[in-house]
Amino acid sequence: MKTSQKVALALDIIPYLANHGGITRREAAAHFGISPRELTSILEIAVCCGIPGYYGGDLLDIDIWGDNIYVYTAQGLEKPLRLTTAERAALTLALEHVDKVPGLTNHTAVHSVLAKLTGQPSASSGSADTAAPTGGIPGATEILSTAITDRRVLTLDYLRGTGELTPGRRVLPYRIIIRKGFAYLIAWSLDAHELRQFRLDRIVQLHPDTLWAGEEPLHIADIERYCTDGETAKEAYVTLRHDAVWLAELLGITITDSNSSTLYGVLPYFTEAWLLRMAQRYADYMVVCRPKHIEKTVVDRAAQALAR
Repeated sequence: MKTSQKVALALDIIPYLANHGGITRREAAAHFGISPRELTSILEIAVCCGIPGYYGGDLLDIDIWGDNIYVYTAQGLEKPLRLTTAERAALTLALEHVDKVPGLTNHTAVHSVLAKLTGQPSASSGSADTAAPTGGIPGATEILSTAITDRRVLTLDYLRGTGELTPGRRVLPYRIIIRKGFAYLIAWSLDAHELRQFRLDRIVQLHPDTLWAGEEPLHIADIERYCTDGETAKEAYVTLRHDAVWLAELLGITITDSNSSTLYGVLPYFTEAWLLRMAQRYADYMVVCRPKHIEKTVVDRAAQALAR
């Protein structure tokens, strides 16, 4: 049996052993149709995987005591592993692009994996995206990927973070990114004339529209900066008026709480100069609570302007 075959078989054997603590080598080997010696060899490979910079056995802890097998640390392999929504979206998009690469000889394998990804049920409770809404539509990533490539306008119905449904949003899609465990569509809003981000699992309807025939509303450099800066953004804590929920979408604010009069959220920012400009521009709708000196600066400048 090749080493690659042993590793693949180990992914089936370890969950079984973890759920049958103390089982004998003979019983376990018979269950998988292999010899006790082959079983021992497979387990030796598994426990010697290690962690980079450490030694074998530092990842999986399996002990053979006499003829009995005990799994003390399986690193999550004792239960079926499921991809989160964001992971499925990222992998699906990557495979769809691979499928279009000229000279690819094994399209069947790519199509097989794509079929499994698009047909896979939602991640079980406890996964990284359990807080996500149960929305989202089948085949959305394929529609979006095609629209981005073809430069096609999309019409979508979107569920905001507050639960409000906004129908008939017309956007020009640019990119899909993964940010903080969620997949987002980065698109130019043809209604608001602003760059917006839409969480994929909150898109409840999606329809391809006409091909884009006008000039590009943004430079590629602007898109790249918007997509990459989000990975290292700092966070400001803000409050919004209830009628300013559009501002959350415009600036990428994540709503964390609300009461009858106020929305509370987290605003990603990269420079304090930009944060100060946004705080002043939208002072009627938004207050930056932290960093505290931003609010003080806005108040001081407003007072100076009134005193002139």
